[in-house]
Amino acid sequence: MVNLPHGMHQPVGGGWGARPEAALLDAMQQPFAVRSAAGAVLHVNRVLVGLLGCASDDCAGLDEVRWEEMIRTVLRPASEPFGGGEEECPWETLRLPRRVFLRSLSPLPPAGGQDLQLEGFRDVTAEVRMREETTRSEARHQRDVAALQTQVAYAESFKMELTANVTHDLRTPLASIKASVSGLLAGDVTYNPAHLRETLTVIEEETDRLQRRVQNLLAMSRMESGNADLDLDWVDLADVVATALESLRAIYGTRQVDRDFPDDLPLVQADYDQLQIAIRNLLENAFLYSPPDTAVEILASHGLGQVRLRVRDYGPGLMPDEFERVFDKFYRGRANRRIPGTGLGLPICRGITEAHGGRLWAEHVPGGGVQFVLSLPDPKAEGE
Repeated sequence: MVNLPHGMHQPVGGGWGARPEAALLDAMQQPFAVRSAAGAVLHVNRVLVGLLGCASDDCAGLDEVRWEEMIRTVLRPASEPFGGGEEECPWETLRLPRRVFLRSLSPLPPAGGQDLQLEGFRDVTAEVRMREETTRSEARHQRDVAALQTQVAYAESFKMELTANVTHDLRTPLASIKASVSGLLAGDVTYNPAHLRETLTVIEEETDRLQRRVQNLLAMSRMESGNADLDLDWVDLADVVATALESLRAIYGTRQVDRDFPDDLPLVQADYDQLQIAIRNLLENAFLYSPPDTAVEILASHGLGQVRLRVRDYGPGLMPDEFERVFDKFYRGRANRRIPGTGLGLPICRGITEAHGGRLWAEHVPGGGVQFVLSLPDPKAEGE
């Protein structure tokens, strides 16, 4: 119960604005209204008048229904509860800036034989904002924790899968190298020159294969750590392709490669070694997944501010849903899973390409097979 000062409970009647109680309410900084037990409005203090944007005389005498209609032209029930007390309901302003009030009714001592009620509107905007910010902070924290847990789970899964794939992929060349070297060192075997050359060729090929796998692992490690720093220089794509082909010569030297490079192909700004790894992976992918009696095509072009390299094979191609999935780590095309590999080559190609500000995608081509397009910015076109 809210008590007004002793001696200020005058008989209720017309002219509430002239009563001492009205002067006291008008001096308060909180919106108040005095209402009868039936809900009729007897007086509205100046703060509430300012909130409603009406004159005090316009409010006095309103019955409960009309008073509620007037309140709802300015305020509406808030969407979220406040505190939990049934006697206090949160209301918020319809117009900006948003303010929130707790609307409550408290009994006053009877005056003039009539029961009275004091309706208050306590401004809790600052408290609501603090609660909302706390809620948002907690939600952000929960999202951050969930994201961190996802990253940890992904890192653990990546570590386990990488270990399994790399162990399998490294074991084959190491076993071949070990067997060849052990045979050479055995004292009970005499090698003729042709046999010796064949054994040394196996060692060279498997060593090259092992070196490529290690380079891919290092490239993936740099990308995963966000430490893919590039040593940029002006690079001729034809030279990079030649270097990549030479690194694969020992294994795929007998394969037919058709190259088409225009004479006016612009230089690009790139890290030669990193770009060579990406192109080498594309070429090795084409050699691996196409019949040995088919050609691998390498075509370069430029235009629209881009320098593009297309690597096309005539293998089994990709299913419609695989043109993007082949760039996921460890994913192997469904038609090619019998061929050993880690599923890291294409993701590494895309990571290196994007680090250069370029794009890499796969395309369907008529006649079978698949075409990978590596597109890099043309610095000359950017400067025009």
